[in-house]
Amino acid sequence: PSKQLTQLFFSSRRKMSRLGFLPKSLLIAGLCYIMLLEQLKFRGRELVCPKVPFDTFSNPDTSYRENLGLFVEEKACLEKRKVKILEIGVWQGDFAKEILVRYHHIIAEYVMIEPAEKITGSMTPELKQRLIEFPIQFPSVKFKHINELSIEAASLFSDEYFDWIYIDALHTYEGVRDDIQYYWPKLQRGGLFSG
Repeated sequence: PSKQLTQLFFSSRRKMSRLGFLPKSLLIAGLCYIMLLEQLKFRGRELVCPKVPFDTFSNPDTSYRENLGLFVEEKACLEKRKVKILEIGVWQGDFAKEILVRYHHIIAEYVMIEPAEKITGSMTPELKQRLIEFPIQFPSVKFKHINELSIEAASLFSDEYFDWIYIDALHTYEGVRDDIQYYWPKLQRGGLFSG
């Protein structure tokens, strides 16, 4: 492949000198694009997406919730688009931070439902600070914090809106049952519903 790139480079340079009006930056950008495609392992026109190693979740050393994002990363690659994530029950924002640090490159929108302020009159200082920091640290991600109970906020979203819904809110049978009931329709086909 590198020999082909070299031939392409010199061939393109000769053609460009004949055309004269094409800027060198266009040639360089084109070559960078070709190299990027090679790095992404294009076969013909098909992108080879990384497969989720399922043994990750059977090994106690690697089976932790942050790795669930690998499924969404694969989905984003296969569908060639960024994803929308909903976290219900954010508390201090620790999980949100972990997910954003690892997967921000595939996230279009990150929605956080945390009603602590509505229930107690204040959110945790950690979450308050992160709600300021996240848009600065991850400018390509659209953020939304919803200060409502999850069942009240469900009507804000159309069906099949999210690619990943992570439930970590009220840890009672009824609370989890209600979140599943209200949010299952909000999950896209092929999406990840976890908690």
